[in-house]
Amino acid sequence: MKRILSRALALFLLPALLLPLFSSCGEEKPDDGTSAPVGDATAAPGTGGDERIAELGGFPFSLPEGAAARDGVLSSNGAGSAYCAELFSAGELSLTLRYKKGLTGSIGFRAADPENYYHLSFSRARQTVTLAQMKKGEPSLLRSVPCRIGDTGELKVKIALSGALCKIFVYDNPHDPDPFPKFDLTISALARSGVLLDFGSGETSFSDLALADYSYKPEAGSFYTNPIAQNCADPYILCYDGKYYLYGTNNVNAGYNVSVSTDLIRWENKGMCLREADVYGEHTSSAGFWAPEVYHYDGKFYLVYTVGGHLGVAVADSPLGPFKNDATSFLFSFKTIDGHLFFDDDGKVYLFFVRTDSGNVIYAVPFDMKTLRPVGTPTKLLAPQDGAWDTKEGRVNEGPFVLKHNGIYYLTYSGNGYTSQNYAVGYATASSPLGPYTRYSGNPILKLSAINNCYGPGHHAFFVAANGEPMIVYHRHRSVDSVHPRDCCIDRYRFVKVEGEPYDVLVIGGPTSTVQKLPQ
Repeated sequence: MKRILSRALALFLLPALLLPLFSSCGEEKPDDGTSAPVGDATAAPGTGGDERIAELGGFPFSLPEGAAARDGVLSSNGAGSAYCAELFSAGELSLTLRYKKGLTGSIGFRAADPENYYHLSFSRARQTVTLAQMKKGEPSLLRSVPCRIGDTGELKVKIALSGALCKIFVYDNPHDPDPFPKFDLTISALARSGVLLDFGSGETSFSDLALADYSYKPEAGSFYTNPIAQNCADPYILCYDGKYYLYGTNNVNAGYNVSVSTDLIRWENKGMCLREADVYGEHTSSAGFWAPEVYHYDGKFYLVYTVGGHLGVAVADSPLGPFKNDATSFLFSFKTIDGHLFFDDDGKVYLFFVRTDSGNVIYAVPFDMKTLRPVGTPTKLLAPQDGAWDTKEGRVNEGPFVLKHNGIYYLTYSGNGYTSQNYAVGYATASSPLGPYTRYSGNPILKLSAINNCYGPGHHAFFVAANGEPMIVYHRHRSVDSVHPRDCCIDRYRFVKVEGEPYDVLVIGGPTSTVQKLPQ
């Protein structure tokens, strides 16, 4: 039997993560076709006594000395890696990984040769899953994300491949049987495909291996790819009467343009919906028309706008405008940006906004839709905290947006300066719209992803698509080197029960840059 690699590759130390790499142990069956059946520990002829062929899911795997196969399960006590050549080039590979003892285990796929493949590593100690790529024997970290590995040490994994498109699912939450992918990316095409199952440290096993047809095949008109629109920062989407209306920071010295779509991918620019001459206030050299949000309420459309570092509200009979504001003053005398109206199910309305006089701090106040004025004294909700994830590159908590789920208020916001690649989205929860709010320990929930060419994702809004699917719209930097003009993206979100968390967790299915199914 042809030897591919005699022993494990060297361990590679990533920041705060020890990433175990692995070997392959043979790629061909014996020429005479004989091989040890599942459960037989007898070495196959021609293996030199240190490898044996066993089947998992109907596919032949070469096993290193010390590994065993029985009843459809490959297991080992730290004995290297099992290898199967030419397992699949397209389709969905699923299997179950079990840690009986120890903390690590890995799956290699698209194994073109011992020096070029992708490596999926699970750490029970750190509760993470890490994707790396091996190029000419050198590992390159692509991304590490949280992964809940419970006391049973069991994880079901699915790797879906079609050409360069790759989606990796990890079923690590029993309350979420249809999770978003842990990784959703474009990968390098390799000459051949195989699978390496690394037993890692301690006693590890693999079972339930199965192949299925690839189910993410794009069909014309049924998929989208981010970004959906260019030159649209601080985006907001209003779904009204079967159409989508996209507003954003796009004409800072004059007002706002609005675009319309029926499918979220083909947008028609309808021109200016709000002009500086039609509202109170004017832009300055440093602060123009920013972050619009539009609401349909009691037969009218209301646009909360920021201009010159102050907030105002304009009204129109159509989502296309023209929006006008006949007031003679702003909503507040002090500097404010990023206004957001939240309509509670008891009929009360609240204005969330950001004060900018001592860093960007989020406040809220009851709001009267008849007078279009705040009522009472604003309440301070979220302020930048030293050393927190959202203050490492600017003392910024901004872009508030509120969701209500199962009686709990989710105050979502963006942190770090918007020019930072680490601009990202987190949230805090409360039992009252005016707080007090407790920050989610797993923040941020939408953040930089270099493998998706997504830098600085943030200043978002949530909306419900015409078919009822919950969606998020947000902007990202134009590229790794350029912030402006920012591009507009959409993805899905959901609430998921997680053991140990007091409330359901808000989960974002992104950021994405591969083809995604349209909400239809």
